[in-house]
Amino acid sequence: MREVYRINEAPPEALKNQEKLPADLYGSATMTPEVVDADSINSFKITYTCGQNSIDAGTGISMHVPTQGWSAPVLTPGERGYVEVETDANAKLEAYLPEGPNTIHWVCIKVVKGSVKPGEMINIYYGGKGEDAPGAEAANFIGDFTFMVAFTLNPFPKYAESLWSPQHPGYCIFANRLEHEPVTATIGAKAERLHLTLPSTAKTGSKVSLIAQLMDRCHNPASRSEDVEAALRWDSGEELEKIVFTDEPFRREIEISMPDPEGVYYLFAEWNGETWMSNPVEVRKQVEQSIYWGDLHAQGAQSDGHGEPEEYFRRGRYDACLDVTCLTDHSDGICFPIMLDSNEMRENKWDNLNRITGEVYEPGKFVVFPAMEISSDVKRYPSGLRERNHRNAYFYDESE
Repeated sequence: MREVYRINEAPPEALKNQEKLPADLYGSATMTPEVVDADSINSFKITYTCGQNSIDAGTGISMHVPTQGWSAPVLTPGERGYVEVETDANAKLEAYLPEGPNTIHWVCIKVVKGSVKPGEMINIYYGGKGEDAPGAEAANFIGDFTFMVAFTLNPFPKYAESLWSPQHPGYCIFANRLEHEPVTATIGAKAERLHLTLPSTAKTGSKVSLIAQLMDRCHNPASRSEDVEAALRWDSGEELEKIVFTDEPFRREIEISMPDPEGVYYLFAEWNGETWMSNPVEVRKQVEQSIYWGDLHAQGAQSDGHGEPEEYFRRGRYDACLDVTCLTDHSDGICFPIMLDSNEMRENKWDNLNRITGEVYEPGKFVVFPAMEISSDVKRYPSGLRERNHRNAYFYDESE
């Protein structure tokens, strides 16, 4: 007889906000730089300023570096993510990487002698200090990232063990976090790519919209560029007007005419020493069926990804030029009430998603469905417990 284990409801301690510690009592933390290019290498200075509660020998603070795309903190000089610390207090510090479940990307700073008194500072250099520092790699996508800072030496919090599964060891409840934590943003870097998007089907001689976008090397919308003038031509050789970018936003929607002969065409642009090609467009005298593009599987911050649903749908529609998309956060994450990045209680994650899909849905232009990835069953195998039944569920409208 097979054994099937279902994830239990979240324990009572998970069903409440984890209050953050006020700055006047427990201190605050800031960081520089506050904005960096996506997929760039930087050195960051995180400054913790002590509050009314001194940090005495045997105690300290801990910092969590974002996990998605960021270098893990290390204590080996010369390696990406190298961490070194210093203080203006009459104290000796020791940095170490904690051991145990779910401690990846945490680094602890312990006071081993003396104390850090109110108003005194601890500086954490993530990526090292100085011109020869190895730096740390930032995520290759755009967004705001919080570096969690917790008071006392080992804040590694309570974990909701009843939500445990082999792949996702619980949705964490981080305790003892500071009210004022350092935040940095990643933005699109310099333009290196030109994206050309056309409808995939069109009538001969008709006018359609071409979307042209300057993107960085990781396909994020570019934040800066030199003036761009790109020549457009069909693969048949027919030339079109040039497309020009001079300032932000580096996104143009222009009307162009389809070729008269039937066939499958590509649009080309010459820029940055390369030839950029659009998606294929099938041109027919009569179009009986159209081709649409979609992405039906993605996760955000409501489970184990990054970013709010509004940002996901915005990027899907305007950056990726999708016609159809769904946000399929894990069902156990949607049911778990705490948002990891903010410690905010959000019992209505599913209602929130339904509200947003209803707002962004535009019939005939941008189609979205409420959806989730059902992922709550665990089965015992000879090699141990494994999750099963990871299946996406799509709902036709927000009333289901």
